[in-house]
Amino acid sequence: MFLLPGSRGQTADCNAVIVKIISTQLRIDRAKTESKARIAKDLGADELDTIAISLAVEEELGVEISNDILAKIVTVDDLVQFANNHAEKGCR
Repeated sequence: MFLLPGSRGQTADCNAVIVKIISTQLRIDRAKTESKARIAKDLGADELDTIAISLAVEEELGVEISNDILAKIVTVDDLVQFANNHAEKGCR
């Protein structure tokens, strides 16, 4: 789980976790993962990248993303909003 610098067990917000996951998976600069960036079209994620991102989000945040939901997630913000509403592991 990603922790805030200097924190003692406090989890980072969903946005920070998701931006780190996406930028790591796609090997891109975090600055490119703007909230309105489309994960596939703007950031270059293919189907396997999208699945890997969703699996990492599920693991890190304790949220289950069904295939139906994953198909509806287009932007970074869509993923963040879904995680904020469904995460079990401490999004703020």
